[in-house]
Amino acid sequence: MQYSSSVFLVLAVVLLGCVSAHFFGNVISAGNEVDSVLELYIPTIRSKNELCREHSKLYLKELKESKLWATEMFDSTAKFSTGMLHGSSYNFGIFDECINIKVPLDINPFNGKYCLMNITMDSHSKSTRPDIDWEFDDYTKFFNVSVTEKLTAFHHNLFRIRRHSWIMGVCLPSSCSRLDFKEGMEKTLSKMGKSKFTLSIEERDCQTASNQYEFNTGDFVFMYITGGYMLAVIIITFYYKYALSQRLQKDTWSEVMKCFSLSENTRKLLKMPNDFGDGLDHVAGFKVLSLFLVIAGHRSMFYAAQPLINPSSLEKLYHQIHGVVFMNGTIIVDSFFTITGFLSAYLILQRTAHSKSMNVPLLYMHRLVRFLPGYIVIIAFTATIFAKLGSGPLWKQYVGEQMENCQANWWTNLLFLGNYVNVENICVFQSWYLNCDIHFYLVTPLIVWIYKKNPQIAFVMILTLIGAASVMTFAIIYINGFDPIIFVYYDTFKTITKSDSFRDSYVPSHLRIIPYLIGIFYGFAKYKIRTTGYKFHKPLVRICWTVSAIFMCGAIYFCKLLYVPKEDKSEIFSALFAPAHRIAWSLAVGWMILASTEGHSGLLKSLTSWNPFIFLNRITFSAFLVHASPQLYSLGINRTPVYFSIYYLLWQSLGDIFLSYLLGYFLMVFFEAPWAQLESVIYRKKPQSKETAYESEKPLNIVDINKQDKTKKSDQL
Repeated sequence: MQYSSSVFLVLAVVLLGCVSAHFFGNVISAGNEVDSVLELYIPTIRSKNELCREHSKLYLKELKESKLWATEMFDSTAKFSTGMLHGSSYNFGIFDECINIKVPLDINPFNGKYCLMNITMDSHSKSTRPDIDWEFDDYTKFFNVSVTEKLTAFHHNLFRIRRHSWIMGVCLPSSCSRLDFKEGMEKTLSKMGKSKFTLSIEERDCQTASNQYEFNTGDFVFMYITGGYMLAVIIITFYYKYALSQRLQKDTWSEVMKCFSLSENTRKLLKMPNDFGDGLDHVAGFKVLSLFLVIAGHRSMFYAAQPLINPSSLEKLYHQIHGVVFMNGTIIVDSFFTITGFLSAYLILQRTAHSKSMNVPLLYMHRLVRFLPGYIVIIAFTATIFAKLGSGPLWKQYVGEQMENCQANWWTNLLFLGNYVNVENICVFQSWYLNCDIHFYLVTPLIVWIYKKNPQIAFVMILTLIGAASVMTFAIIYINGFDPIIFVYYDTFKTITKSDSFRDSYVPSHLRIIPYLIGIFYGFAKYKIRTTGYKFHKPLVRICWTVSAIFMCGAIYFCKLLYVPKEDKSEIFSALFAPAHRIAWSLAVGWMILASTEGHSGLLKSLTSWNPFIFLNRITFSAFLVHASPQLYSLGINRTPVYFSIYYLLWQSLGDIFLSYLLGYFLMVFFEAPWAQLESVIYRKKPQSKETAYESEKPLNIVDINKQDKTKKSDQL
C-alpha cells in the first residue's frame, strides 16, 4: 500500500518535535512542497560528498515510493522527544532497525548508519522571567508564557535537568559521514528564525553493523588463557575427588591439587566457625552490609545518569528528606576504609603477638596474592571481550570507553597508581579504592611496629597524620574551589572521572587516609581491651552510641547545606566540611565495630552476626571487583529512556547485589582462593598445620595469650 504525499506531510508534522516545529511553520506558510518537509530528515541531500548526496537522493525518492528500506530508515529516525519540558531529553529512535538496513545496489551498496546528535538551543544568560518558580508557583501564573522561557530557565541550575538540549537518534546512509550530516543539519537549523541552535555529533556516536566491536587476537588470547585455566581447575577438581576416593598417599602434589579444587574451596567457603572469641563475626556483617550499600550507591549513580523519561522525579529528591541520603551516599566508602584499617591493625597485632619482629615482606606478599589474581582477570576482561558482548546507542560511550581506558592504562592499575596517573581515563572505575587500600596497607606495619614499641607515640602519630590529611584536604578544596563531596547532579555522573574535584580531591590516597587511620586507632583500642580485659560501663556505652548517631546523621544531613547555588556557598564551610564529615562518620563507624565486637551492639547484634554474612564476607572482595560490570552493561544496552522511581531503583539494586555475589563466587573459587591457598602451602612451616584463608576459623583470643601458647588464628575475615 502506497502513502500519498499528503499523508507523509501529516505524519511529519504530527511527529516532529520542538526543533522542527519552528521550521514547519515557515515551510507551510511559504507553501513549500512535501519534499522540503522530508528534507529535514535527510539534510545530506545537498552534501558536498557526492556518494552521500546520491544515496540521500535515492533515500528521499524511495521513501516517497514507500520502499521498505527507505521507510525503515525513516521509521528508525527519532521524530519527537516527548516530555522535553519535564526534562526528558533523549529520543533514541530504533537503533537495531537502523543498523540492520542493507541496500545491495550493484554499484556502491550501502547500509544504515545510526548516529546520536545533540541539539542545543542557545539560552539566555539570565531568564527574562526570574519571578516564576516553575515547580511551586500556581500553573495559572505562567501557563501562557513562551515555551522558550521554560526550555532555557534551568540552564544555570544544577538541581534541574537542562531542557534546552536534546539528544536524538538519526538513521542515514552509511556513505554519509557524521560531518556530512552535521553540515547539512546546521544549514537547516540556521533557517529557524530567531532561535539559534548548535549541533554536535561525536565519532563514537555513529554506528553501523560493520563497525561494531569484533573479536580480535587479544580477545582470543584472553579467552584461551582463562578458558584453559578454568578447564584445568575443573579437571584438577575431579582428579582430586578421585584421589580422595582411592585414598592415595598425600604428598606435596596432592596439597597443590587441593588448593585448586573447586569442591574443597567451596567447602571452606561454606564452613561456619563454631565461635569467634573476639567478636569479629560482627565485622563480617558490617563489611557485607557496607558492600550492599556501595553496590546500591553505584546503581543509583548509573540510574540517575542514564536517559530518563521522568527526570523531574529525580529533581524532587533534592527537596525531600530521604533524598539527602542519596545526595551524600559516597560517604559509605569511608566505612570500608575504617573497617579495613581496623582489621589490618588488629590482625597484624594478633599474628605478631608472640614475636618482637614482623615479616613485613610476607605481609605485603599476602596482600598482593589476595588482590592480584581476580583483579587481573577483571582488568583483562574489561580490556578485551567485555565490549564485544553487547551493543546499543550508548554502548561505546560507556562500555567502549572503559575498554579503551583499560587498553591504555592497565599498567597504572597493576602498579596501583590509577588514583594519581591518568585518573580521567581510569580503568575499572572502582579501582581507585583498591589503589588507596594498597597505599594505606604499605604504612600499616610501620604504625603497628611503633605501637608495639610505644603505644603513646603511635597514637600521637595517628592524630598527627589525621590532622595533616585534614589540613591538606581543607587547603586543596579552599584554594582550588573544589567540591567537598561528589555532588549528585544529573550531569555530574556522566563525566564524574573527568572532573577536577574527582581527580585532585576525591581519589588521592593522601586525602582519603583519614578513615583508615581512624580504623587503625580502633584496632589498637580493640587489642588493648582484649589484652587488659577492660569492660565498658553501660553509661559510657550509651553516651558513645548517642554521639555516634549524632555524628552519622550530621555527616549525611549537613551536606544539604552544600546543595545551594554557587553564589550562596561559603567556601570556608565547604572546605571544612570535607575532612570534618569524614572524621565524624569514621569515628561513628569505628565505635559501632568496637562496641559490636565487645558485645554492646544491642539491636544490631542479630543482624551483624547473622551466619550467612560469614559466607558472604568471604566473597566480598570478588563481588566488589565484578559489581560494576553488570551495571555498566545494563546502562550500555539501553534502547529507550527509563522511568525513575525508588521502587525500580531498589529492585535493580537487589538484582545487582545477587548477581555480584554470584559472579564473585565464581571469581573467588576459580582465581582468588586457589592462589591464596597455594601461598599458605608454600609458607607453611609444618605440613599438618591448619588450612588458612577462606576457612576463617576462630580468631586468636588475645585474652588467652598469656595463659597458653596458641597457634591457631584467623587468616582474615
